[in-house]
Amino acid sequence: MQDLGGARKGRLSGWPQPIENHQDLSPVQLDNTLPYFDGSQLIRHSQAEIYCEIGLIDTTCPPSAVFSSLNNAPGKKTINCVPYRTHAWPSGDLRAPWEEKYLHPREAFINEYLRSEKLFDISSFP
Repeated sequence: MQDLGGARKGRLSGWPQPIENHQDLSPVQLDNTLPYFDGSQLIRHSQAEIYCEIGLIDTTCPPSAVFSSLNNAPGKKTINCVPYRTHAWPSGDLRAPWEEKYLHPREAFINEYLRSEKLFDISSFP
């Protein structure tokens, strides 16, 4: 739910592509409502450190929509662009290299973040 008005600028809007999929709503209704739900607007107030994987051929959450949010995020960002990634996790021959290059570092980031923030006792986790 990022860059929901992207279609107004010639891009594919982020999921659920409200402009593209809701022709029953007027442009005024959409333009007045979408900013309240658009992650690229809401993230401006975030204090979070962000770790993001972007599938460069994802048409559900298009890269331009994700980048619109990341560009507005004030905090530290780690961004991994995956050229062959659609919205689904890679499968077949692409699965093992993706796990090694992207999934394992993401899991390490999450585990380290949880340890550093002392949000949970992760010693009980596998």
